[in-house]
Amino acid sequence: MQREELQMTRDELAKANEQYRISNDTMLKQQFETTFFNMINMHNNLVKGLTLYGTTVNDKDVFINIYEAIESYYKKDSLKSCLQKILFRERDSLDELGSDFINFYNKINDDSIEVDIGYNVKTFVRLANKYIIGDRYDPILMEDITVFYIFRINYEELENYLYRYSNDNFINRITEEFVKNEEYKTTAIHLVDHKFKFPFNHYFESIISVIDFLEGSNLNENEKENYFRIFFSNLTTYEKTIINLYTKYKVVENFEVYFNKYHRYFEKDIKFYNPTIYPNL
Repeated sequence: MQREELQMTRDELAKANEQYRISNDTMLKQQFETTFFNMINMHNNLVKGLTLYGTTVNDKDVFINIYEAIESYYKKDSLKSCLQKILFRERDSLDELGSDFINFYNKINDDSIEVDIGYNVKTFVRLANKYIIGDRYDPILMEDITVFYIFRINYEELENYLYRYSNDNFINRITEEFVKNEEYKTTAIHLVDHKFKFPFNHYFESIISVIDFLEGSNLNENEKENYFRIFFSNLTTYEKTIINLYTKYKVVENFEVYFNKYHRYFEKDIKFYNPTIYPNL
């Protein structure tokens, strides 16, 4: 009878210990989830508090406006800078450059627009020389967009030119010197970020804090995966785009290691990108 009573006591103690363990695990899980969802709320509040310096843009619209500003700078200012460099670098061989461009110019106007018969290699060289020496008395060259007048390029249509005329000498030159040159993309992103006073510094710090919290938890890998999915499911396509760009072009520090580890959550929607003029954006 004593042995039976002792066994019953042991069984009851085991049940009590198991119940305590379950209660303790439940309490720890509740504490974990409370902290986790509080961190998500803090992150979401941070996003809602985002503002774009010098504008009334806020919340998630900041990501849209930053991306559009990067795209605009890249397509306009960066392309203009590239064309300027080509002109100044080849100032002693403008005939060759002009010949390549005039052939391209005639090609893109052969069906839809009547080609300006007065615009030829000689005219191109004359305008280019005036641009290079900075002739401030030429009414055409006084305009801010003069480099595009010399080349007669509509940069809004350049994407189609890159696709349709991939074997053209001039387009090949632009592809090699502009599209494939990472310097122009890097400059565009860094300058836009600087212009708007570095709007995402705290945003990336907040993401890092959530990742560190999940990595340091006692959860198993499957449980961690579920919580990572919960957190990153809030990211919009534009947010993923900014995370990709800011990491690839090193706008933010100390995030690359996190990006490489959890890149599956930051995958961009390839339909969001134009694969011609900025294939790597």
